[in-house]
Amino acid sequence: MEKIMNILMGVSSVNLESSQLEDELSLMFDLGIDSIKFIEFIVALEEELGIYIPDEDMLMDNFETIGKVKSYFRDSVIS
Repeated sequence: MEKIMNILMGVSSVNLESSQLEDELSLMFDLGIDSIKFIEFIVALEEELGIYIPDEDMLMDNFETIGKVKSYFRDSVIS
């Protein structure tokens, strides 16, 4: 999960340490992830982790908060 959080911070416009990333933080409102940065995040995840995220999953609603990002990868990709 640490690698995913590092990728997220790489595209974020906010300067936070990964230890400050709380599950309730909004990618859009708290981390400044707009639609372009969201696509950058998805592409970076696919490249860095060697995974494929289906188009139907690439909705900002699925990745609205840090907690939802963690849940997605716990439930969909890692398992």
